[in-house]
Amino acid sequence: MDLIQIPLKRTNVVSFTSSLSVYIQQSYAEPPESYIDDLRVLDGLRESSTISFDKLNDYSTLINPFRYYAQLCLLFTKFPPNSNIEFTWGNAFETETKVTQSDLWFERASILFNIGALYSRLGAQDVTSENQGFKKAFNQFQMSAGVFNLLKEKVIPECRNELTQEMSTLIVSVLENLMIAQAQECTFRKVINDKMKDVNVAKVAKGVSELYQVCLDSVRNNSIKQGLLVGWEDEFIFKVGYFEAVSHYRMACDRLSSGKYGEEIACLQVASSCLQKLYEFTKKTSWWNKKLNPVFIEGYEKLNKTVEDNLARSVRDNDLIYLDLVPDAADLPPIPAFKMAKATIPGILENPGLFIDKEELGAPLFRALVPLVVHQAASLYEDRKEQYVKNGIIQPLDALALECEKVILSLNVVETLDAVEKPVGVPPHILFGSEQVKSEGGFFSLQQLKMQMDSIRQKIIDLLKEAESSLDNELKSDQNLRLAYGRNQMNLNRPQSAELTVSNRSLILQYQSALKKASDNDVSVYRRITDWEPFIRLLESGPEKIMLALPSSNSSGMMNDPHSRAVIDRLRQYLSEVEEMKKSRAEKIQDLSQRMASDDISSELVQEVDQIYFKAKSPFVKIELDHFESLFEDRLSVYNEWKQYLSSEQEKQTELLDNLREANLAFISARRSNPFVSKRESALANLQTAIERFNDISKTLREGLVFYSNMMEGVLELRNNCVDFGLARNMQAQDLMPISNSTNESSQQNQQRSSTSPSIVAGTWDPSKPLQYNTPRRR
Repeated sequence: MDLIQIPLKRTNVVSFTSSLSVYIQQSYAEPPESYIDDLRVLDGLRESSTISFDKLNDYSTLINPFRYYAQLCLLFTKFPPNSNIEFTWGNAFETETKVTQSDLWFERASILFNIGALYSRLGAQDVTSENQGFKKAFNQFQMSAGVFNLLKEKVIPECRNELTQEMSTLIVSVLENLMIAQAQECTFRKVINDKMKDVNVAKVAKGVSELYQVCLDSVRNNSIKQGLLVGWEDEFIFKVGYFEAVSHYRMACDRLSSGKYGEEIACLQVASSCLQKLYEFTKKTSWWNKKLNPVFIEGYEKLNKTVEDNLARSVRDNDLIYLDLVPDAADLPPIPAFKMAKATIPGILENPGLFIDKEELGAPLFRALVPLVVHQAASLYEDRKEQYVKNGIIQPLDALALECEKVILSLNVVETLDAVEKPVGVPPHILFGSEQVKSEGGFFSLQQLKMQMDSIRQKIIDLLKEAESSLDNELKSDQNLRLAYGRNQMNLNRPQSAELTVSNRSLILQYQSALKKASDNDVSVYRRITDWEPFIRLLESGPEKIMLALPSSNSSGMMNDPHSRAVIDRLRQYLSEVEEMKKSRAEKIQDLSQRMASDDISSELVQEVDQIYFKAKSPFVKIELDHFESLFEDRLSVYNEWKQYLSSEQEKQTELLDNLREANLAFISARRSNPFVSKRESALANLQTAIERFNDISKTLREGLVFYSNMMEGVLELRNNCVDFGLARNMQAQDLMPISNSTNESSQQNQQRSSTSPSIVAGTWDPSKPLQYNTPRRR
C-alpha cells in the first residue's frame, strides 16, 4: 500500500510592495524607497515558495519556503498582523474552496501547512528497499509531523479569522498522527530489511498498529467534514488489522524458538483471526483492488498462507509430540509496542533566529526598520506620561489656581481695597450699569411696559365679559322658548343651553382665574417699580449726578488712621504674595510642559530591544510591551520632584489663603468702624441692587406682556365662539317659538264672532274649515 502524501494548498499571486510601502510611509514616517529592495526580495520569496514548487526533487526544494517563513516571522516584529494585504488560499483537499483574509497569521499558517505537506512528499519519495531510504523517509515523516504540531500548537491559535477546513485543529492533529504512523511504518520496513529478531519485529509492528489506530479514532470524529479525507478510514482499518496480524505472527515465531508451543498456537490463531477479518472487509468493496498495489497484495497473501501453514503444523506437532496447553487469546501476555517515531520540529522553523544571517536563511529583511513594538511602547509611554504628569501634577496645580481665584473673588478683596484706597469717582461696574439702564429707556421704559400690560389686561377683561354676556343672553332666550311651550316641551327637540355651554363657561373661569393670579403678581411688580424709582432715575441721570449723590470722598479718615492703614497694608501684602505664587506656579507649569514635550524615549526603547535580541541571540524573540515596564518606571521617576513640588504648593496655598481670610476679616472690621466707608458702600450697594432690580423688573414686564398677548389671542377666539353660538341659538329659538299670546287672543275673538253670527246653510263654504265640496262632482 502506498504511503499517503498530503496535498499542497494553492494560492494567488500577492504583492507586499504596495501595501507595506504605504504603511512604512504613514506609520514610520520613512521613505519607502529605502526598502524597495527588501520588498522585492519578499515578493520573490513568496512566489518561489507558493507558486513554483511543483517540481519536488530533494531537500533543497524546502529552502525557499523556509526562508519565506522565517521572513514572515520577522515581519511580525516590524508590522502588525493586519497590514491590509489580502491573501487567498484554497483548501488542500477541496481545491475549489478558497478563503481570503488580510492577516499575516493566515499566510504564515498556510505556508507552514505546505512545508508539512512537502515533507510528506519527500518521505513517500524516499521510501526504497534500502536501509538508507527507510531512514531518510523516517526522518522526513517525523519532520512533517513536527511541522503540523508547530502549526497546531503555535500558529493556528493566533489566527483570529476564518481558515480553510483542513487547517482546523482537529484535522491538523489527524495529519500529525498520520505522519508519525507512517514514520513508524518506515521503521518496521527497516527492521524487516535488517532481519532483526522476531520479538523486536513484533514490538515495532505493534507500534505501527497502535499509531494507525490513533489515526482511525481521529477520522471517526463526527466534527470532521465528510468526504474531506476520502478513503483514509478504510486504509487505517486495513493497516491496523494487518500490522496487528504481523505482530502476533512474529510473536508466534519467537514463542516457537523459545519452546512455548501452546503460546505459539494461540498467537497464530490471533494472527489468523486478524487476517480473516481483513479478508472479509476487503471483499465488501472493489476499492481495495484499486488501492492495494500488487506487491502489497502479494505480501498480504504470503503472510496469510504462512500463518495458516504454520498454524496447521504447530497444532499437529503439539497434538502428537508436545501436548502443551494452548492458552486463550485473552490470556496471552500483551505485546509491548516499540514506538520509535515522534513529531520532530525542524530547528530552522522552531528557532529560525539561529539560522538567520547564515547560509540557510540569509540576511533579515527590513533590518533598519524600527520594530513595531518600539512604536507601540513609545505610544504607551506617552499615555503613561500623560496620565502621570498631566493628570497627576498639572491638573492638580491648575485646580489649586482655580481654588485660589475663587477665594479671592468670594472675598472681593481687590475691589474693596480699590474702593478704600481710591474712593474718588463712581466705580466702573456702577457706570456700566448706569449706561445699560439709560440705553434701555430707564424708568420711562418700565412705565411704558406697565401701561401696555394694563391696556391688554383690560381688553381681556372686557372680552371675557362679552363672552359671558353672550352665553347669559342665550340662556334667557332658551328659557323663554321653553316657557312658551309649557307642558308641551316634549315636542321641543332642542338641547338645553347648559349642556352646550359647559366647555366655554369652563374656559371663561380658567381665564378669569389666571387673570386674577397675573393681576396679583402685577401688583407686586408695580410696587417694586415704585420702591426703586428714585434709584433708577438716579442711574439714568448720568455719572455727574450719581457722583454728587454719593457720600463725599473727602470725609474718609480710614487712610489717615494708623491702625486702619496697617490693616490695609497687611491685606495688600498677602494679596501680593498670592499673586506672586500664582505667577511663579504658572512659570513652573510651563517648564513642566516643555519638559514633557522634549521627553522622547524612542532611542532608549531601541537600545532596550537591541539588548533583548543580544541576550536571546536572535531577532525572532517575541517582544511584549511588558518588557519595557522597568524602563517606563525609571523614566517617569524623574517627575517625582514635581510631585514634591505639588505637595509643597498645596501646603503653601492653604497657609497663605488662611492668612488672607484672617487679614480680610480684620479689614472688614476696620471698615465697619468708619462711618464714611459704611455710608458710601451702602449707597453703592443700593445702586448695584437698583441695576439688578431694573433688569429683573424689565424682564418680568416683558414676559408679562408676552403672557397677556398670548392670553388675548385665546380670549378673543373664545369671545367670538360665544357670540356666534348665541346668535345661532337665538335665531333657532325664533324659528321654534309657537304662536304668540296676541295671536291666541285674535283666534278667541274670531270664535266669539262666529258664535253670534247666523248659522251657515248647508252646502255653503265655511271659512273656518278647509275648502271642500258637499256633493261629488259629476263627470
